[in-house]
Amino acid sequence: MLTIQNLQPLQSIDPYMGITAALAAILGLDVGMFISWLIRKPAERAGILPPLFSHTWSMGHVWFISQAIILIMGVLGIAVALASPFKPGGNSLMTVAILSLIPQNLLLFGLPAAYIVKVYGIPLRDIGLPMFPDVKIVRTGIRWGVLMLIVALVFQAAAESLIKITLGANALGGLERATQEFGNEQFIKQSLHNPWNTILLLITGGLFAPFGEEFFFRGFLFNAAKRRMGLWPGIMLSAAIFALIHGGPLLILAIFPVGIILALAYEKTGSLWVPIFMHITFNSMQLIAGLWIKY
Repeated sequence: MLTIQNLQPLQSIDPYMGITAALAAILGLDVGMFISWLIRKPAERAGILPPLFSHTWSMGHVWFISQAIILIMGVLGIAVALASPFKPGGNSLMTVAILSLIPQNLLLFGLPAAYIVKVYGIPLRDIGLPMFPDVKIVRTGIRWGVLMLIVALVFQAAAESLIKITLGANALGGLERATQEFGNEQFIKQSLHNPWNTILLLITGGLFAPFGEEFFFRGFLFNAAKRRMGLWPGIMLSAAIFALIHGGPLLILAIFPVGIILALAYEKTGSLWVPIFMHITFNSMQLIAGLWIKY
C-alpha cells in the first residue's frame, strides 16, 4: 500500500531496515496473539465466544503462515544485506529493495492459498477468487478504488489537521519525521529518480503488492477473523494489522480506513477481485501522481 505522504526526498535506505521490521513484526504478532488468547479464554470456555483456534479458518493458521512469511523474508533480507556490495541509497540497492516485493507477495499469496486449497479443501473460487474476473468486477474495483483514494486523502488531511490543532505543529512534525523514517514505502520518491526503478515499482507496487496483500489480509486473515470473532471485529482486526505492517504513525492513520473499506467491499460483493482492483487502482494512481509531482 502506497501513500502520497511518503513521496518526499530521502537521503539513504538502511539495508538492515527489513530485518528490523521483520523482527518487530514477529514480536508484535506473537504478543498480540497471546494477549487475544488470554482475554478470550474465559468466554471461550463458557461457550460465549467461538474459539480462536479451529480445524479450518483458525487464527492459529494465520499466525503460523504469517510467521513463515516473515521468517523467509527475514532470511532473504539478511542474505542480501550480508552479501550486497551496494551502497545505501544507490540505484542498485533500490532495485533490490523494489524487486523484494515480488517474493514477498508471492509468499503472501502462495502460502495461504496452498493452505486453503490443500488443508481446508476449499477451492479459491469459493472465497471469491475465480481464475479470471469478469468485466463488471474490474469496473467496480477501479471505480471504488478511485473513491477509496479520495476518502483516504481526505481522512489523512483531517487527521493531520486534528493533530496539529490538538497537539501542535511540533508534534505533527515529529510524527511526519517518524513516518518518513519507519514507513515501509519510504524509498518510493528516491526510486522515481531512476527510469528503470520507476518501471519496476509500477509493476511490483502497482500489481504484485495489491494481489498478494489482498489475498493474505482479506482472503485469509479477514475470513478467519470473521469466523472466529464476528464480522466487525474481523474487519477492524484485519484493517489494524494491515495498517500496522506499513509502519509510521501517519501512514497507519491513513491506511487503517483503507483496510476497513477493502474488507467491506469484499464482504459486500463476495469477490476478492474487487478489493484487488481497488488496491491496484489506489497504488497505481499514487505512483503516477508521484511521477507527475516529480516532473
